Amino acid sequence: MATALSTSDLPPTAAAAHAPAILVVDDDKLARHTLRHMLEHAGFTVILATGGRQALRTFQERPIAAVVTDIMMPSMDGLRLIRELLMLQPSAGIIAVSGAEKRLEVARQVGAKAALRKPIELTELVQAVRLVTSQRIAATEPVPN
Repeated sequence: MATALSTSDLPPTAAAAHAPAILVVDDDKLARHTLRHMLEHAGFTVILATGGRQALRTFQERPIAAVVTDIMMPSMDGLRLIRELLMLQPSAGIIAVSGAEKRLEVARQVGAKAALRKPIELTELVQAVRLVTSQRIAATEPVPN
């Protein structure tokens, strides 16, 4: 069930609203807010989505540097979200998170650039976000002559 972002989920300034952000997608409120706090602590701008449909709308509406998505969600699961994001933008930097290793393997097969098993440590999350954002930048930069 998708719900609108609350004002606490939005960046504090208009300038930040246009900067590429990390989109965190999880139907579990505690998990979503924990990931947000971890990423904000590391200096990232974070936007939250409660499910796949809301994440797709957000992804199309503003610059997103990376997506961190849970796999097990109602309505649209993380695997379908990964596929749809990659159809919109093949270079999308997607990080899958789950407590189930087999689901993470499938997430990698469908296109996640990184996969983290819950519970997630701050250092591994930050490292994965930096990795996928640097890969995404490299994939979109023109090759020098």
